[in-house]
Amino acid sequence: MKYIFVLISTFICSATFADNQKIWLIGGGNIRHNSQEQIEKNVLWLDKIFRNSSEKYDYNVYFGSGNSADTDVLYWSEDLPENEIVLQRVFNKKSQSGLSYKHHSLTSVNGSTKKIELIQSLSSDFEQLSDNTSILFVYNGHGGREYNNEKNNYLKLWGDTRLSVSELGDLFNKAPRSSTVRFVLTQCYSGAFYDLVSLSESQKTVNGTPHSQIRCGFMAESEIRQSEGCTLETNPNEFRDYTTYFFAALKGKNRTGSELISDPDINGDNSVSFREAHLYTLKTARNKDLSRSTSEVYLEKWQPWYLRWQETVNNEESIYWQLALDVAFLGNLPAAPHELSKIRPSLVTKLAATEKNLSLYEHNIKLLQTGIQGDLHKKWPHLSYSIETGISEDDYSNKQNIVSFIKKHRQYIELLDLLKLYLPSLTQHLELERDLTQIDKIFRLRRIAWLEQQLYKYASEDEINQYNDLLNCEKTGFL
Repeated sequence: MKYIFVLISTFICSATFADNQKIWLIGGGNIRHNSQEQIEKNVLWLDKIFRNSSEKYDYNVYFGSGNSADTDVLYWSEDLPENEIVLQRVFNKKSQSGLSYKHHSLTSVNGSTKKIELIQSLSSDFEQLSDNTSILFVYNGHGGREYNNEKNNYLKLWGDTRLSVSELGDLFNKAPRSSTVRFVLTQCYSGAFYDLVSLSESQKTVNGTPHSQIRCGFMAESEIRQSEGCTLETNPNEFRDYTTYFFAALKGKNRTGSELISDPDINGDNSVSFREAHLYTLKTARNKDLSRSTSEVYLEKWQPWYLRWQETVNNEESIYWQLALDVAFLGNLPAAPHELSKIRPSLVTKLAATEKNLSLYEHNIKLLQTGIQGDLHKKWPHLSYSIETGISEDDYSNKQNIVSFIKKHRQYIELLDLLKLYLPSLTQHLELERDLTQIDKIFRLRRIAWLEQQLYKYASEDEINQYNDLLNCEKTGFL
């Protein structure tokens, strides 16, 4: 299949829209130990995609420590000496070993993601935009949850700083009111950023003309759930995060170069829109994410109270109904709700048991580490260890003796045996989360299909227009 990516706008001609396309890619962790290599690999992949389009679109990238020499990526090193691995098992949280730091591998970045610097940079970038600019804002990093009020969820930025939903909305407001903002947010708790739409009153129109910025977007998860994509995994074949599926659909190939599972070009126009890429992700992603678009969240938030207790009925004309069938087929699951309801409780029980085991393993790992560390400090009172500095300078000459002492320690042998149980349990837990998510995804897709039907039956003309405005915004591509 030939992929031709075109830009479409309801309000301006496509040629002008393409000329004014601007892309911002923001990535990295908030601190070194929380800036996993998978995040960097995702950003590197997107950087390559965007730079290949740089002749057509302006592109800016901000990552971690930016252009400083500071290390800002945590990675698993195959070359780490055995002595270091032994020390990390004893001193690192959850006995993680084989870890090291490096500076990011991006060849060119506009700056860091430290909050003050990023706000200054983005403010300047957005204020200089011309009218009718189309903004694509992509974030690949960590997100935080404000438990007292998820509307204040935030992006975790370098230097352990944060940028809230409202603060990002304020930055977008610095762009011209005639601009269009599309965001792809892949972090945990990203669903809260749906409010970026209402913060600009973006869907209000006057006589069919945008009253202010048009905004729409795609989020890897809800405001209360964590998403996939923040591990030390280095094999792209194992990546299951939203970025991997979404941008593979837009690019027309998986990130490893293999063919896509299915054709994402739903309407057969030889182009793939953001919305089609999102729908492809919903269909094919076997991960623990319940991803969502702004139009889908709009339907869920619109739902009147009197519809909340009505039974979901079939809406076979909806694309979401077909997606529910596709997810069931690909996951070897029944599509009927009553059959899914029989399967789900056993998965929940297994997941709870696995979580209990993991909690016990982690508790015992900490006890064993504490015991070993206590005996070490009796012999070497000032001993300390960190990934950054290694063993404390005063005891460096005793490093081999310290490692030999650890290897012979009874609790270290117990620790190794415990890790043989703990690590497979982590994998089992993730697989159960993924299995459970596929069932929940089918239920959610069926519900959205039904809400879509109810919207056109019960909603006001203004509400229907707001929904259609979001759909039109999402139905654009960029490459």
